[in-house]
Parts: sequence; C-alpha cells; structure tokens
Amino acid sequence: MPKANTRYARGAVAIIVTTAVGFAVWALSPSLVDTPLPWDAAWPFYSTILLSTGFLVSQVTIKPWLGFFGVWAGQVFALVALPLDRTTNMFGPAVWWALGVVGTGVGSLILVVGWLLGKTLQRKLKKDA
Repeated sequence: MPKANTRYARGAVAIIVTTAVGFAVWALSPSLVDTPLPWDAAWPFYSTILLSTGFLVSQVTIKPWLGFFGVWAGQVFALVALPLDRTTNMFGPAVWWALGVVGTGVGSLILVVGWLLGKTLQRKLKKDA
C-alpha cells in the first residue's frame, strides 16, 4: 500500500475510533459511573477516558485534530441521540444544546493533551533507541 494511502487509512481509523469513544463515554456513563453525564462523575472518569484515547490516537496519526474532531462529534451525536435524563435529549425543554456543544468541545481538548503526551513519549523512545 502506498504511503499516502496508509496515512489516509490511519486518519480514517483515528476518526472512527474517537467518534465511537466519544459516543460510548456518554452511552455507558449511566451504567459505569451511575450518572447520565460523564462530566458529572467522580473526577478521573471523563478525563482519563479522553486522555488515554488521545494517547492511543497519537500512535496512529500525526494529526491531533482528527482525534479531537472525532471524539467531539461522537459526544455531540450522543447528546442529540441519547436521553440525558432518561426522558429527554439535549433538545428537550431546557434546550441545553449550546452548553453541551461547547462543553464537549472544551472537554475534547483533553484528548489533544493525551495526544501530545503520546507523541512526546514516542519521540523520546525513538531517540533513546
């Protein structure tokens, strides 16, 4: 497979995986941490998932924005599709969609920090080898 095609395939994998993680963190939050909103869970839950996802994505792609966009899109899709309080979604009576879109965007920056940590470690190990 030519190098350009491999790069595009890795980018596609990064977007697909991070979108799935972004959706899953919201979909599984009620059963894993007993709260419908993962950012309301005890501290390291939401941050750890996004940070570790960023770390893993750093091993696949050289573009952190792919991971950021994917995890953010997955979270926004979850906000629209899933019933947050188990009766309404983000477009319910309170219309919290603007806060959700901005909040998940800011939270997704944690993935970029994980990506930077992963790339730093990768370069250090490569240099030491």
